[in-house]
Amino acid sequence: MIKAAATSKPGPAFAGLVIAACAAAGLFITVTGDALPMLLAGAVATFFVSIVCVTLFGMQGALLFLPLGAAFFLMQRFDEGLAIDLGGFSFRGFYTVIGLLFAVFALVSIPIRTDTPTKLIDRENLKGAFFICFTGFLAAALLGFALNQMMDGELPDRKPLAELVAMYAIFLPMLYLPLALRADPGPTRTELLLHVCVGLGGLSGLILSAFGILPGQVLGMLGWSGAIGGTADLVRGRLPLGHPNHVAAVLNMLLPPAVVYGLLGRNALLRAFNLGCAGLMLCGVLFALSRGALLNLGIALAATLLYVVFARENRRWYTLPLVLLASLAVAGAAFSLFASFDFSRYWSKRYYEEKSVERRMDSMQTAVNVFLDYPVLGVTPDAVYPRVDLRPGWEPRFADSISPVIYYKGHPSAETPHNLYLIVPAEFGLVGAVCFFGLIGAMAYTLLRVRGRPGIEMHDRRMLTAYLIGLGAFMLSGMFEAVLMAGMRLNVIFWVFYGLVFVFAFHAVRRVDAVAADGRG
Repeated sequence: MIKAAATSKPGPAFAGLVIAACAAAGLFITVTGDALPMLLAGAVATFFVSIVCVTLFGMQGALLFLPLGAAFFLMQRFDEGLAIDLGGFSFRGFYTVIGLLFAVFALVSIPIRTDTPTKLIDRENLKGAFFICFTGFLAAALLGFALNQMMDGELPDRKPLAELVAMYAIFLPMLYLPLALRADPGPTRTELLLHVCVGLGGLSGLILSAFGILPGQVLGMLGWSGAIGGTADLVRGRLPLGHPNHVAAVLNMLLPPAVVYGLLGRNALLRAFNLGCAGLMLCGVLFALSRGALLNLGIALAATLLYVVFARENRRWYTLPLVLLASLAVAGAAFSLFASFDFSRYWSKRYYEEKSVERRMDSMQTAVNVFLDYPVLGVTPDAVYPRVDLRPGWEPRFADSISPVIYYKGHPSAETPHNLYLIVPAEFGLVGAVCFFGLIGAMAYTLLRVRGRPGIEMHDRRMLTAYLIGLGAFMLSGMFEAVLMAGMRLNVIFWVFYGLVFVFAFHAVRRVDAVAADGRG
C-alpha cells in the first residue's frame, strides 16, 4: 500500500479549524444576535463533527469533507438567518463558512511537500492547463468587471460589490481541485471520501423522494407552511442544495460511479451500499420533476450500463445477468412510482409546462443578445442575471405564475438562461468562455489519458470510466441549467468531488509506476 504523502494526525491545523469555527460564530453573533442559540449549537456540532472527520479521513480529508457537508446539510433557512446584509444583497452564512474552511485548507495544504508528482497528472496536463485556464478565466472576469464599471452606462442598476461576491462564489470553489491534489489524503482515504460523496447523493435522493411521497409530513416536521413549485400531488422540495434542478445535476454526476462500483466493485458490502445509493438517486431525480434531468438520467444510465456490459475487460459470465436484473429493478421502481404519483409535469401540455418551455427559449435568446453586446469580456456575473441566493426577498419588476421575469433591452428572460453554454459567454465573454471550457476539457483529457495508460489496474480503469461518464452527465446538465454559475453550493460539491477524483487518478498512476520500478529493480 502506498503511504499517504501527508501526515493525517490531528495537530495545530485542527486547532486552527476549531479557532476559525469559533471566530465565525463570533462574527455571526455580532451580525445576527438573535441567532445565538443556533450558532452555539452549530459551533458545538462542528467541533465534534471535526473530531470524527479527522479520525476517519485524516486532516486533509476532513478539510475536504467539511465543505461537502456544509453544502449538503446547511439548510437554506438557517443560511438566510446567518446572512450579512450588505445593502440590497446579502453575504450568506454558507459563503463565510466556505471561505473560512478554504483558508484553513490552503494553510494546511500549501506547505505540504509531497513526493515528486507524476508528470502525466501534474506537469504535462492538469497543473499547467489548470493554471493557464484558471488564470485566464479570472483575468477576463476582473478585466471585464473593471471596464464595465468605467465604461458601461446602459446598466445603471449594477451593484459592483454584488458582482464581486458572485465571482467569489464561482472562482473560490475551483481552487479546491489543485489544492486537493496538493494535499493528498492518501489512496485509502480518498476512495473512502468518494464513497461518502455517493452516500451524500443517496441521502439527497432519499430526502427529495420524501418531499414527493410525504409532502405534508415532511413540511410539518420542518415547520414549513408551504413549498414552491410542483403539481397537486407532489412538492418539489427545496433541499439544502437549493433548487431541485441543481440537486438532480449532482445526482446524475454521482450515479455512474455508484452503478459501476455497485455492479463491478471489489467489496461486497460497498457494492450493496453503492447500488442502494444509486436506487435512491434514481428516485430523487424522478421526484425533482426536472425534464432535462430526467433526459440526462436516461443518457447517463444507458452509457453506464453499456460500458458495464460491453467493455472488454468486463466480459464475465455474471455481468449481463447483473445488468439485466438492475435494469428490471429500475423499470419496476419507475413503474411503481409512476402508478402511484402524479408525474404529469413530464408530459403535460398545461399552461405551466408550455410557458416554462417558452420562457426558457426567451431566456436563451436574451443570453445571445447579451453576448453580442459584450462579446469579448462579457457583462460580468449579476449585472444582468441576478443571483437570487444573494438577494433575500428579491422581487423582480415583473413576475408571472412561471418565474420571475427580468428584461434586457426589452427582451424578457428568467433570472437565469438555464443554460451553462450561454451564460458563460454572456457573463465572461469569448475570452472567459474559452478559458473555462478549456479547463473542463483538460480535466476530461487528463482522465482519459490516465484511464488508457498501460498497466492501470482493472478496478481503477473501471472507476475512472465512471467518473468520466459522471463528468459528461454533469456537463450535459448545463444544457438545461446554468450549473457552476448559479450558486456556490453546487460549485463546491463539483470541484471538491473532482479534486478527489484526480487524487484517485494520481494514486492509480503511482501504483503503475511503483510496479514498474519494482520490475526494473
